[in-house]
Amino acid sequence: MTRSILIIAALAALASGGYLAATYFAAEQTTAQEATPTALPPVLAAADVIAEAAVVPETSARLRFETAGTVSELLVREGDEVRVGDPLARIDSRDLELRLAEAETELSRTRAAYDKLAADSTPEQIAEAEAAVAINEARLSEEVSRVTEADILAARASLEQAQAELAELLAGPKQVEIAEAQARVDRNRAALERSLVALQQIRDDTSKAKTDAERQIQKATVDLEVAQSEYSEAYWRYQNVVDKGHAPSDTETRDNPDLSDYGTLREQEAFKQAELKLQAAQLALEQAQKDLEKAQRDELNTIAEGEKNIAEAEAQLREAESQLADLLAGADGDEIARARADVAAAQSRLDELLGAERQAGIDAAEAQLAQARAQLEQLKAPRRTVDLGEAKVAIQQAEVSLQKARLDLDKATLVAPINGTIAALNIEIGELADTTTTVITMADLSKLEIETDDLTELQVVNVNVGDSVTITFDALPGVELSGKVTHIKTLGENKQGDITYTVTVQPDQMDPRLRWNMTAVVAINAGE
Repeated sequence: MTRSILIIAALAALASGGYLAATYFAAEQTTAQEATPTALPPVLAAADVIAEAAVVPETSARLRFETAGTVSELLVREGDEVRVGDPLARIDSRDLELRLAEAETELSRTRAAYDKLAADSTPEQIAEAEAAVAINEARLSEEVSRVTEADILAARASLEQAQAELAELLAGPKQVEIAEAQARVDRNRAALERSLVALQQIRDDTSKAKTDAERQIQKATVDLEVAQSEYSEAYWRYQNVVDKGHAPSDTETRDNPDLSDYGTLREQEAFKQAELKLQAAQLALEQAQKDLEKAQRDELNTIAEGEKNIAEAEAQLREAESQLADLLAGADGDEIARARADVAAAQSRLDELLGAERQAGIDAAEAQLAQARAQLEQLKAPRRTVDLGEAKVAIQQAEVSLQKARLDLDKATLVAPINGTIAALNIEIGELADTTTTVITMADLSKLEIETDDLTELQVVNVNVGDSVTITFDALPGVELSGKVTHIKTLGENKQGDITYTVTVQPDQMDPRLRWNMTAVVAINAGE
């Protein structure tokens, strides 16, 4: 027991009248050296049976999934009020939904098969079956007559050609083929040598052109420097004439003013000539630079073209040498194997036209014709009861499978079995729920009662349905509620060697402060 006092019942049997009286004593927890008795409250002292109890709802439910899976939805929270049938949680049902769709499809298929079997054949179906018979008769006729003398002659010719090619490979190369291959090698080698010589000539020519262009640039650079110097001198002389009326060293024009105009014109003309010479030198240098760039481009382009020609000549030489080597080596194993396979295929084709394979084709055509005729006869014949019975059984099996698939899908949703309040959620979205763990606890908290499972077999014999009860609570000191025993469980349970029974007490009125699982003490007055 969890309380601070221990209830000890002492039963005394009285011989006269068979009357049983119970006397109860209470003792506080004491040290090992001393225990001091404590008097019971008057209500407890006067009671016949005293037991610990708990506040419980009249109706409660501990819910778990009927099928295992990953929780995908939680539709309620703790404290929510729900009604019977409300969905509370779901597990991932995608696989179950697919199974339901498959079951629905299978039921539709079996019903369609039954309808098809039960229905009389339509003129269109019979006509279609008759057409199938005609088609297969034509195929059989074609199979019988498909091999002609021309087909056989062509197959023999193909076989002879394949045999000749195989014989040629086995015989090895001819001398004339070797000579032709060697000649190709020599021609390509000579072409490669010519390409190498041509490339060297190109390198020499383009190098010379580039060198000449570089020299022209050097010369044009010197000429430009000279022209720039002359231009500067002419410009200086002309500017002095303009500023002073004479050239710095022209004593004739300086001492003779009548000649000053002549000196000015002369210096002006010299300046113009120097300017033209400078422009010509600049143009010459620009042209020399363009010529050098062209020579460089020509060198790159012509060398690239020559190298391309050499690469092509080398590739042609390698190919010719490879062909000569292959010819000298003779046919390899793969070529001979392919030639032999061609011979075998040609022989097989001829055998097919002449022998058993042709007969196999005829037999297959005859079997297809027989099947088509049987289908036509089945359409014309009346329906058999046994076939219809089997089709009905198939429908029933599909209906059962559909019901099971729907039930399995329903099991993926946990629904409220009672009206009440969600008291506890023991699962979260994404967790794996099994079929043994309680995931939701709920109860109708509007109707509470008191329940004790603490009465031993010696105590319960003194208790009856209807006995009056006084109820006290640890959480509500001083509160006493009256009530009556409403139910005594028939089956006892073994608890640590004692057989105990569960007794339910209904208070006459309920304090609104009481909560589920609050601790209580019931004092039962037997026979009242």
